[in-house]
Amino acid sequence: MYNILLKRIENMFVKKSKSKSGRIYLQLVQSGKKENGSPTHVVVEKLGYLDDLDRLHSGDGLGWAKRRAEEFNKALNIMPASNEASVDYKCAAKRIITWTNAYFFGSPCLQDTQSHESVPFPVFFNGLMEKLGIDYTFSDYDADMVEVKAMLLEDIDAAFNGDPAAKSKEEIVRAYPGFYATLVHRIAHVFYNRQVPVLPRMMSEIAHSSTGIDIHPGAKLGHYFFIDHGTGVVIGETAEIGNNVRIYQGVTLGAKSLDHADELRNKKRHPTVKDNVIIYSGASILGGDTVIGNNVTIGSNVFITFSIEDNKIVRFESKNYSIIDKR
Repeated sequence: MYNILLKRIENMFVKKSKSKSGRIYLQLVQSGKKENGSPTHVVVEKLGYLDDLDRLHSGDGLGWAKRRAEEFNKALNIMPASNEASVDYKCAAKRIITWTNAYFFGSPCLQDTQSHESVPFPVFFNGLMEKLGIDYTFSDYDADMVEVKAMLLEDIDAAFNGDPAAKSKEEIVRAYPGFYATLVHRIAHVFYNRQVPVLPRMMSEIAHSSTGIDIHPGAKLGHYFFIDHGTGVVIGETAEIGNNVRIYQGVTLGAKSLDHADELRNKKRHPTVKDNVIIYSGASILGGDTVIGNNVTIGSNVFITFSIEDNKIVRFESKNYSIIDKR
């Protein structure tokens, strides 16, 4: 929020305030005729800018704007207490994902890998971790990525062998939302284990927004993992998934209840899924004590809050439907 406020103020108001077009824009915003109710308009209004336009034309316009932004953040109690205030987590997360993806599999988009050439990725990475106060260097990250890439290659095999519609492994890497969400998760999980603030969750939300698949960076995924289709999949923070597991769209591995949330924090709230399990679309499996055994198949639309023994099939049986002639 802090960086967004400053960027909006600096880029959209301070820099434009000296130009004719900028003054016209400011007048339109002030009168509510342009972007009224938009995030920009709301921010400026809350900062008191609409009543103090002339101050941006004074000698210390940018300094005034920054002070107002700081006052606003402090009033909302959202000002970070350390150097985190100057970290743009979203941009950092995007760059790490883009660089790592290109590092693993090459990038089909040159702009992705060339946009930050002025600051080499290792320099950027080390500076980011130093700013966050995390003892984690690019060399450490590079070493961690050896295991991550090995697991991703297994995930590609799982997708290719599990989906007859897949024409090639390159198609899976470039086009499959389930694989992209898994790739981002495996990267984010590394940062989560290193206790890096905000960044791993921002990574998961980037994947969530582009794929509809929501995997908390704390979740543990085993080898040879495949999410097919994927839209609507939710995997909670303390979920544990074994090897050779396939999940279809709309599956939830969630918590039973959010009552007394403070008491549940840092405790296991989400289910454990063991090896060689298939979970079909729309299934909900809830609870930290719930364990899905080895070689289990979970059918569509079931609601499970208890453990399932090994070698079982769980299916939803209902006769509450009818077939009638069209009229």
